[in-house]
Amino acid sequence: MEKLAAALTDRQGDMSLRALARELGVAVGTAEGWVKGWRQPDLRHIPSIARFLEVDSGEVVGWLLADMNVAKGGSLRSLQPALAS
Repeated sequence: MEKLAAALTDRQGDMSLRALARELGVAVGTAEGWVKGWRQPDLRHIPSIARFLEVDSGEVVGWLLADMNVAKGGSLRSLQPALAS
C-alpha cells in the first residue's frame, strides 16, 4: 500500500468515508480512491490532506512523488537526489 493511502487509513480510524470526505472537502468516491490507493489527489487537495494528517504539505508531495516514481519502475533511492534539492 502506498504511503498516502496508509497514512489516511491510519488517521481515519473509525471515521466513516463520508466523514473523511467531508473533512477533506471532497466527494466520498474521491476519498475512497485515496484511501484504497486507486487514485492520487490533485495538487489543490494537498493542503487539506496535510492538515488532516497533521504533517507538512511537502511530506505529502514527497509521498506522491515517490509513489509515482515506483509506479514507473523507478526506485525510491533514485528519487532521493531530486527530493533533497
